Amino acid sequence: HRDLHSFPTRRSSDLIVPYPFTFATIPSGSVDNTSIYNVTLVNAYQGIKSGPHSNELHTLRNIYGTPLKCGIWVDTCTDIGRQIHVDFAPHYWVESGLPGAPESPSAVAALEDWLLHEAIGVDMGRSDWEYIYDVHITGYQQGFKFRSGQAGTTNAVMFGCETKGCDIGIQLDALNGIGLSVTASKLEGLTAAVRGMPSFDTTAQFHTTELTSPTGACVLLEGRGLLSFQHCTFDAWEELALDAPAGQVNALDCDFNQRGLAIRLGADVLRARILSNRFAGEPVVVNFSEGDIEIAHTPIEFEVPSPKLQPVIPDPRPATSKLFVVTEYGALSGGADCTAAFQRALEEASAAG
Repeated sequence: HRDLHSFPTRRSSDLIVPYPFTFATIPSGSVDNTSIYNVTLVNAYQGIKSGPHSNELHTLRNIYGTPLKCGIWVDTCTDIGRQIHVDFAPHYWVESGLPGAPESPSAVAALEDWLLHEAIGVDMGRSDWEYIYDVHITGYQQGFKFRSGQAGTTNAVMFGCETKGCDIGIQLDALNGIGLSVTASKLEGLTAAVRGMPSFDTTAQFHTTELTSPTGACVLLEGRGLLSFQHCTFDAWEELALDAPAGQVNALDCDFNQRGLAIRLGADVLRARILSNRFAGEPVVVNFSEGDIEIAHTPIEFEVPSPKLQPVIPDPRPATSKLFVVTEYGALSGGADCTAAFQRALEEASAAG
């Protein structure tokens, strides 16, 4: 599917009615290579569903809109799904000018409140090597959620992604042993930019990523898993930059840009490496753990890469939609030599661009 706009005409901002996904794979054997490009989900209740039956190699690219309950839902993908250039935010419906779109301040506020308390941008069950690139979620209850699926859990890479004004930026219920890698991203969450739930017991790594929580903790780790931060920036927080009641934590060569209490290691923390970080003012790290803990502020030389998003490569399109039919250039059926006719058609098509 490509170049489509979905808009349920009977919906208004004061009447949100549940209904199935706008696009969904069907359980007819293995479903591979599902491609959805250039789609606007103006106000779909649920956007795109791949799984939970066996599927592989989905590509979701240039997907925009204001899905009201769930934007993208994936499960039982056993090989390399891709999400590229995705943006979910309230303004797509608000600014659409379509019938029923929120217009008054109270209607816009009601929509924003609904999304903040009810909606998930990307909901991941099982996917083997999911590739998530340049995906932006604004104002949702959870930007990204990683959980147990019908037949396992996810490992994934994220690059150049952003959550803004979400309650939870990334929620980690479960990942497989390979885990999650997040690079060059910006994560904001009102409760937490990154939250490892009590069930989280594997690993997630964050590199050159900015984390902010205007009313909570940038990072909250409640499970036994490992959260690792290298060359990251903790910009602002209300409670703590990094709050780990339990689990395992690495913070290496990071910047903590707000004065006051930055890191708290709870009694159930098993292991922590807090090394070569920079703080605004004196480092304030509180440790209640008797586990394997190393805390040192002596600078260590690290090689710091400069990751950045790559330019978008445009889809190749011919200069004309004209169809060149070889029979119009003299081609015949029945085994005749049509080389000259094909050559004339090719030359004219080339000249037309």
